[in-house]
Amino acid sequence: MLKKTYLGNSINVTFSHNIYLWLIGRSMEQGFQGVIHVGTSITAQLFASNDGDRAMSPAQSEDSGLAADRGTSYATISLPRENASSMAIVFAERTDLSFPPVIASINAYGPASDFLAPGDRLHQIDGISTQGLTNNHVLSILHQNDGPAVIEIEYCLPDYISQNSLCVTSKLAQITVEKENGCFGLTLRGGGECQLIVTNVRPHGPAFKTGRIKPGDRLLRVDNISLINKTLLEAQQILKCGSVSGYTNLTIEYDVSVMQSVEFSMGPLLIEIERPMNDKLGLILSNYSTFQHNDLNSIDDINPAGVYVASILAASIADRNRTDTMIKL
Repeated sequence: MLKKTYLGNSINVTFSHNIYLWLIGRSMEQGFQGVIHVGTSITAQLFASNDGDRAMSPAQSEDSGLAADRGTSYATISLPRENASSMAIVFAERTDLSFPPVIASINAYGPASDFLAPGDRLHQIDGISTQGLTNNHVLSILHQNDGPAVIEIEYCLPDYISQNSLCVTSKLAQITVEKENGCFGLTLRGGGECQLIVTNVRPHGPAFKTGRIKPGDRLLRVDNISLINKTLLEAQQILKCGSVSGYTNLTIEYDVSVMQSVEFSMGPLLIEIERPMNDKLGLILSNYSTFQHNDLNSIDDINPAGVYVASILAASIADRNRTDTMIKL
């Protein structure tokens, strides 16, 4: 809580708890920032920024800085400006330009979706604060100049914990992905002290075509380069460089769910697995089983006729709902 009194170009503030203060004056060239402690009463003179319209955002070029009041995080990304017109970025309407623009929609099939997502707040572009700028002005900055746009974003990380499973364990898989136009078709968030999490897989993109990388997966390694403690920007640069052959091995950590009906089953089961249209289950079938059937008394007995699951592809839909038992179809 704070009490404030405006005195011309000065401001008097009394705080009841520690707070990081970020005040922007009526002009984009004015601002004040500082750390205020309990019981402090200050009178601060607004000052002119030496950098003109370049203002430091709360992100301060650091990844995963928590914005506790909104439950969001800050990160820096590097967005390629090639084919800027295909980004199709649309910002939500703003009546108060003191708030940063929020992405309302973006071309889900375009390369920009590998870096930005609906709901992202853009605080800076190439060091230029977006506060006070119209949506059209922000778009013009995104499209102008050469080279990648360095953007400070604020984002919300979704909760990917399964609510339908008795037990969730994690596994590792190495997946080979062929880049297209220098992109993998996936969006990452997190970084630094947090794990790098896949938050979106672009439809029909390279990662989507593998059928084995899903939102919520954690990216641990690119070829032989570990991403542990790497910032989001560093991880994106490593992904961009990648292998010269165009094929890159991504090591992911993913969740495996065990449903209660499977965990305590005593006989035949009907297992329902949700599968998006055109996605592969990841089952490799066989007309014989390498498991010893309970009804067989000797090695000379013949397994019952049927179709059996010989193996399950790592990180596939079936593997993520794995029973670790012999399945007869």
